[in-house]
Amino acid sequence: RHHATVVGRTRHLADRSRLGEDLAALPDDVEVLLTELKAAAVDVVTAVAAERGLEVVYCDNRPEPVNQLDADAISSAFERIGALAVERFESPGL
Repeated sequence: RHHATVVGRTRHLADRSRLGEDLAALPDDVEVLLTELKAAAVDVVTAVAAERGLEVVYCDNRPEPVNQLDADAISSAFERIGALAVERFESPGL
Protein backbone atom coordinates (compact mmCIF):
# COMPACT_ATOMS: atom_id res chain seq x y z
CA ARG A 1 0.00 0.00 0.00
CA HIS A 2 2.83 2.42 0.79
CA HIS A 3 5.34 0.91 -1.65
CA ALA A 4 7.81 0.17 1.13
CA THR A 5 9.96 -2.85 1.76
CA VAL A 6 10.45 -3.81 5.40
CA VAL A 7 14.09 -4.78 5.95
CA GLY A 8 14.11 -5.00 9.73
CA ARG A 9 12.00 -4.84 12.82
CA THR A 10 12.36 -4.99 16.57
CA ARG A 11 10.33 -5.92 19.59
CA HIS A 12 12.56 -3.89 21.88
CA LEU A 13 10.99 -0.43 21.74
CA ALA A 14 11.15 -0.09 25.54
CA ASP A 15 14.71 -1.44 25.92
CA ARG A 16 17.20 1.17 24.74
CA SER A 17 20.19 -1.17 24.72
CA ARG A 18 18.55 -3.96 22.74
CA LEU A 19 16.84 -1.47 20.44
CA GLY A 20 20.23 0.07 19.68
CA GLU A 21 21.61 -3.38 18.83
CA ASP A 22 18.69 -4.07 16.49
CA LEU A 23 19.14 -0.74 14.74
CA ALA A 24 22.88 -1.31 14.36
CA ALA A 25 22.09 -4.56 12.53
CA LEU A 26 20.03 -2.82 9.83
CA PRO A 27 21.41 -2.83 6.28
CA ASP A 28 23.33 0.22 5.08
CA ASP A 29 20.77 1.00 2.37
CA VAL A 30 17.90 1.75 4.76
CA GLU A 31 16.20 5.02 3.80
CA VAL A 32 13.55 5.55 6.49
CA LEU A 33 13.02 4.45 10.08
CA LEU A 34 9.43 4.05 11.23
CA THR A 35 8.76 3.94 14.95
CA GLU A 36 5.89 3.87 17.35
CA LEU A 37 5.71 6.70 19.84
CA LYS A 38 7.35 5.16 22.92
CA ALA A 39 9.98 6.90 25.02
CA ALA A 40 12.94 4.64 24.25
CA ALA A 41 11.96 4.34 20.63
CA VAL A 42 11.70 8.08 20.13
CA ASP A 43 15.10 9.02 21.54
CA VAL A 44 17.09 6.00 20.30
CA VAL A 45 15.55 5.86 16.82
CA THR A 46 15.82 9.63 16.40
CA ALA A 47 19.50 9.57 17.38
CA VAL A 48 20.27 6.71 14.97
CA ALA A 49 18.36 8.42 12.19
CA ALA A 50 20.30 11.65 12.76
CA GLU A 51 23.64 9.80 12.80
CA ARG A 52 22.86 7.97 9.56
CA GLY A 53 21.11 10.85 7.81
CA LEU A 54 17.82 8.95 7.64
CA GLU A 55 14.25 10.14 7.66
CA VAL A 56 12.32 9.04 10.73
CA VAL A 57 8.54 8.63 10.75
CA TYR A 58 6.66 8.52 14.04
CA CYS A 59 3.37 6.66 14.13
CA ASP A 60 0.69 5.68 16.56
CA ASN A 61 -0.28 2.08 17.02
CA ARG A 62 -3.89 1.86 15.87
CA PRO A 63 -5.12 -1.45 14.46
CA GLU A 64 -6.50 -1.23 10.95
CA PRO A 65 -8.63 -4.19 9.85
CA VAL A 66 -7.98 -5.74 6.48
CA ASN A 67 -11.50 -7.12 6.14
CA GLN A 68 -14.78 -7.37 8.08
CA LEU A 69 -13.70 -10.55 9.86
CA ASP A 70 -10.65 -8.72 11.24
CA ALA A 71 -12.78 -5.70 12.16
CA ASP A 72 -15.15 -7.92 14.13
CA ALA A 73 -12.25 -9.66 15.89
CA ILE A 74 -10.63 -6.34 16.85
CA SER A 75 -13.93 -4.95 18.11
CA SER A 76 -14.60 -8.10 20.13
CA ALA A 77 -11.11 -8.03 21.65
CA PHE A 78 -11.50 -4.40 22.74
CA GLU A 79 -14.88 -5.18 24.29
CA ARG A 80 -13.34 -8.08 26.27
CA ILE A 81 -10.41 -5.93 27.38
CA GLY A 82 -12.76 -3.15 28.47
CA ALA A 83 -14.93 -5.55 30.46
CA LEU A 84 -11.85 -7.04 32.13
CA ALA A 85 -10.57 -3.56 33.05
CA VAL A 86 -13.93 -2.69 34.66
CA GLU A 87 -13.99 -6.02 36.51
CA ARG A 88 -10.46 -5.49 37.87
CA PHE A 89 -11.20 -1.89 38.84
CA GLU A 90 -14.32 -2.94 40.73
CA SER A 91 -12.50 -5.88 42.41
CA PRO A 92 -9.17 -4.41 43.53
CA GLY A 93 -8.17 -7.65 45.25
CA LEU A 94 -7.52 -9.38 41.88
